[in-house]
Amino acid sequence: FFLSSLGMSILLSGKGLNSPLKCTSILDFLHRQKLVLALLQETNLRPVDVNRMENKYCKTTVASGDGSKQKGVMILMKRNYNIQEKINSSFSVELDILLL
Repeated sequence: FFLSSLGMSILLSGKGLNSPLKCTSILDFLHRQKLVLALLQETNLRPVDVNRMENKYCKTTVASGDGSKQKGVMILMKRNYNIQEKINSSFSVELDILLL
C-alpha cells in the first residue's frame, strides 16, 4: 500500500486474474475502499476476458496485454465517474474526471 497526502493510493499486482474468485475479491476490496481509480498490473488476462473485471460498481477503462495469458495491465474506474479525454497540440493526453 502507498499512502499519499491527497488520499489513499493502492497498487495491486493481480498475479493473474483468471480465477473468478480472485476477480470478485479484488472488485469487493475496491468497492469497500471507495476507490475511484485502480491500476492493476500482472493481470494475465486475454483480451476476450477483460470484461471479467467489471461489475455494477467498476468498469474497465483501459486494458492491455500481449494476447496471451501473460503480463497485462488494467485501469478500473468507479462507474459513476466520467472521463473526458482531450488530446492537445503537443500530443499529450489530458484527463478530466467528473462526478455525475
